[in-house]
Amino acid sequence: MPSDPILDSNRALKIGWHAGARGARVHRIALAIVSHVASVAAAPRIVAWGGSGGGYAALRLARDHSNTTAFVWNPQTNIAQYSAPAVRAFERAGGYDSSACFADSSDMNLAKPDSWRWFLGSVIYFQESSDWHVEKHLMPVLEAMGSTETIEDLETAVISQPSRALTLVLSRWGDGHVPPPRDVIECVLRGLAGPAPNNLEVAESCRPMLLDARREVEST
Repeated sequence: MPSDPILDSNRALKIGWHAGARGARVHRIALAIVSHVASVAAAPRIVAWGGSGGGYAALRLARDHSNTTAFVWNPQTNIAQYSAPAVRAFERAGGYDSSACFADSSDMNLAKPDSWRWFLGSVIYFQESSDWHVEKHLMPVLEAMGSTETIEDLETAVISQPSRALTLVLSRWGDGHVPPPRDVIECVLRGLAGPAPNNLEVAESCRPMLLDARREVEST
């Protein structure tokens, strides 16, 4: 469970996206460490998982590592589109000129077409449909990969595959920026720990739990 070293250098920061300070190349160092540990352990695959800012870091790792599956929920995909005070605090701590560098950089902005054109790993992407991240972080990704399906159709389907790399789960399980139920998270991790997992099949195995959670939210 690595943490962004920038959080140690500035204890006032609440989030760092595992991006580190300007010029520190934290992402490349993390890639090298993960690759080395996986090689030493003879791991058949790597699963990077987390939500929100941790989801961003997992996505970025999977983009640049061919043997990695990112299991994420409500992730940020463009740092510049997160809460402005948090982004400004990160800019100051990391020595960045402005949030424009996050949005303009193909390396850091995961909602740019190049991020998905050359995506090496794969993703199981859970998104709570009442979360503001749908508009600011999920929709730009769908546009970047050329998806023509509407958010309404994707939510009706619950589980879909907008691209080769992306298995999307868009549903209700709470209100706003909340993680999926614990049993759903455990279901996905168990599936990814199995032999030769297929991302779509892993997501589908959790559909009954997802539908139960949606019914519970809609009945309250």
